[in-house]
Amino acid sequence: MRTRKRKYGEGKIVPRGKKGVYYLYYNVNRAGKNKVVGVCLQTTDEQEAHILADQHLKRVKEEALIERVFRHPTPFTLSKVRPQLTREERLEAEISPPNVPIDVAIEKERQFQRDNEEIDVWLDDVKERDKQLSDLNRTNPRLEDMWVKTEEWLKVNHRQNTITSYRSVWKKFRKLVDIDRIQELTPKHVTRFVKMCEAEGISDSTCSGYIKQMASIISAAFRVCRYQGENVFRTDQFKRRQKKSSAVQFLTLTQRETLLKVAKAKSEPTYIFIALCVLAGLRPTEAANQRWEEIDFENKLLHVRNKDADHDEGIQKFLIKDTDERTIPLRDDLARILTPYRQPKGYIYNNPNSPNLKRFNFCASQKTPYYSLLDEAEIPRSITPHKLRHTFGSLLAQNNVSIYKIAEWLGHSDVNVTTKYYAHLQAYDHDVNRDTK
Repeated sequence: MRTRKRKYGEGKIVPRGKKGVYYLYYNVNRAGKNKVVGVCLQTTDEQEAHILADQHLKRVKEEALIERVFRHPTPFTLSKVRPQLTREERLEAEISPPNVPIDVAIEKERQFQRDNEEIDVWLDDVKERDKQLSDLNRTNPRLEDMWVKTEEWLKVNHRQNTITSYRSVWKKFRKLVDIDRIQELTPKHVTRFVKMCEAEGISDSTCSGYIKQMASIISAAFRVCRYQGENVFRTDQFKRRQKKSSAVQFLTLTQRETLLKVAKAKSEPTYIFIALCVLAGLRPTEAANQRWEEIDFENKLLHVRNKDADHDEGIQKFLIKDTDERTIPLRDDLARILTPYRQPKGYIYNNPNSPNLKRFNFCASQKTPYYSLLDEAEIPRSITPHKLRHTFGSLLAQNNVSIYKIAEWLGHSDVNVTTKYYAHLQAYDHDVNRDTK
């Protein structure tokens, strides 16, 4: 059976339906009759629709080319040609189909060759456009594609808390800044992002934190997408946060006791939370994830451990910073505070106002009761929950406890961190005079 000639229009894409899904429509000319073919591209993104349409037309034309090549009839012998033909005509007739006039057969074969040449040129053009698009996606990726690859990289290299924080900042950035590709990002967009954050009442330090996190996300794009452009979030113009002082802010002994007394009278969950931070040096997330099974009252030990998610037991996944588990001596005053509330198992901190508490990001639900207690105890609101942990380390350093013990109890991965923040608080050490005796 002879394959009939087909021609395909370049086609056009149009959105249809309430969701705006794109369809591709193109003409097929077969046996002299035109027919419109419609294909659903299953996407609402115009740029992606163009790419899918090109791929579909390329595939259809390649299939048509293969069909024409393999179904072309085998050349017939000279015995089927009329005897009155000249030798040249007979040679040309060898490539002509049977029972067809010679001039028509020759013209059809030449047209077939011209069509093949046109298709070859079209395929070369498609390959070149595919190569250009591939180069574009590598050197100037779309922001959404870049974020998908970056998020996969973050899951391998960072903790869940960090990934959650980056994801939140990224969503805020995409909501406030509407661009498609990374090379479109300029310092003006960053300035606009900062001004919009400030208009929402976000503090200057929090804006600086957003800029730092966005700079880390773009740096990750250098690794996963091979992006070679400029990281506009790392310019001096946007380094708003001044270098931190090594002096940490903490409560005095009197302020600590006053805060615990007020908390005990007002809020049991917040009282327990503050006690774990200020008397055991736990980070806020560690205090929120501490369980009764991890406190050994007999041997006076408090264990800080990682946790795998267990939905049957109601345990959320939790990883300590740097994933280093540690054991802290249980202070007598902390044991006295916890004993009346002691349970066989379960979370120590339970906020009745937030039963479905996300313990890796609990501060939002804890913010109002905590700061109301600070106000009542006449303590500055600059004392954040994390600075309760600084109080634990600072008061120990003032009483000349070894800096190495403090580093171990606080869970610092490097003792130099502890030295930077707490060594200057230590009391006078008489050992400095030992070589004179």
